[in-house]
Amino acid sequence: MTVREHPDVLIVGAGVVGAACAYFCAAAGLRVAVLDRGGVAGGTTSGGEGNILVSDKSPSPELDLALLSTRLWGELGERFGPGAFELEHKGGVVVAQSPEAARGLAVLTAKQRGLGVEAVDVSAAELAELEPNLTPEVCAGAFYPQDMQVQPMLAAAELLRAARALGATLHTDTEVLAFRLRDGSVLDGAALVGGTSARGAGAALAGAAGNGPASGGRASAGGAGVGGAGGGAALGGAAGNGPASGGRTPAGRAGHGSAGPGAARAGSTAEPAALGGVVTNRGEFGARWVVNAAGTWGGPVSALAGAPIPVLPRRGFVLVTEPLPRVVRHKVYTADYVANVASGDAGLETSVVVEGTRAGTVLIGASRERVGFDRQFSLPIVRKLAAQALGVFPFLADVALLRGYFGFRPYCPDHLPVIGVDPRRPGLVHACGHEGAGIGLAAATGHLIAQQLTGATPDLDLTPFRADRFSREAV
Repeated sequence: MTVREHPDVLIVGAGVVGAACAYFCAAAGLRVAVLDRGGVAGGTTSGGEGNILVSDKSPSPELDLALLSTRLWGELGERFGPGAFELEHKGGVVVAQSPEAARGLAVLTAKQRGLGVEAVDVSAAELAELEPNLTPEVCAGAFYPQDMQVQPMLAAAELLRAARALGATLHTDTEVLAFRLRDGSVLDGAALVGGTSARGAGAALAGAAGNGPASGGRASAGGAGVGGAGGGAALGGAAGNGPASGGRTPAGRAGHGSAGPGAARAGSTAEPAALGGVVTNRGEFGARWVVNAAGTWGGPVSALAGAPIPVLPRRGFVLVTEPLPRVVRHKVYTADYVANVASGDAGLETSVVVEGTRAGTVLIGASRERVGFDRQFSLPIVRKLAAQALGVFPFLADVALLRGYFGFRPYCPDHLPVIGVDPRRPGLVHACGHEGAGIGLAAATGHLIAQQLTGATPDLDLTPFRADRFSREAV
């Protein structure tokens, strides 16, 4: 066995979460290597809008994570410089279009303020001052000055560049095929074979090494779009009328029910075998810790290591307009967006989200649906998003729509990411399952992982994010 490299920390996934883990671990003095089966920011990160939000978080461990991450992103912006990844302290505006929605929003903002969120209740008249082009058909709203935005692909690239300056290495087009245990056995999610890889059911997950399939779009101006929503069509006209995780097995059991030598037997107090590295299409890499930052493929990667977590893809569409003057000043969304974010429904859900970018384009969302990795472009969803956006910003009826694209968010059933060491598989660490908040939560995730791996006391209690919190039925 020839090992190409043996860092302290081997990170699987070069999206923004993996990049943040790499940067914070390298800054903490750890030797770091990053692998991705594709390129940098080639998966979920490329389909993100770059939001760093506290406004859409109800009181929960996720809100605590978001508050920490918002502070860290602000510090990174100062450290890297304002133009490094287009960080904008633009603030967020939530609008209520009915008295009932206004009452619910006021209850939420009161709870958020009690936990440290800057949430300012505003009247309809004050909303008109914040967003002059907003429809007058609003009752009230809330302003969140802490909300920010970055260009997600630039953020991932800059964090990795900084990590490499601290000694980290980056290996793209490097696909994880199996995990090497410290006893020399190879674990592929289905069987353990001393010294050689026996690729069984779990090894069909070989594509799980990276951040998942490219989402075919870019969230910021200047990115290439995919899908036929556009060609200058006006939004007014557009308004118009199973998880791919295969091979998952319960923790501590080999695939198809046959326990391998590295798995702890039921009822046994034996320590499960520890990871020692990975087998890839470009050779083997050893490591003390392997960090699963594989985005929507975090579930398959975890299954490959014999410690499955239920990370599922949740598809979302975004529309991009022609460049405009600064006509939308903040991230603006309706109060029902918070409910949709927290929903576990597998069916299609849409709500209004509209925001401008530094380059002048306006981004329009948001949709959520669990359809596996279905890459079919949906014009009905595009029409629905456009129609809803016109109800909040009527001026968009005369604006050309350049393109639409979609991406896949890594969704966990309880809406919390999986962060930290996995007690079921020593040496395995998770940093995935953030769904649509991964860009915003990336800084805190990387920071907390680095603290845990260096023996420091994490700034947040990681218990709510533990990998073993799920029932066997969930995975």
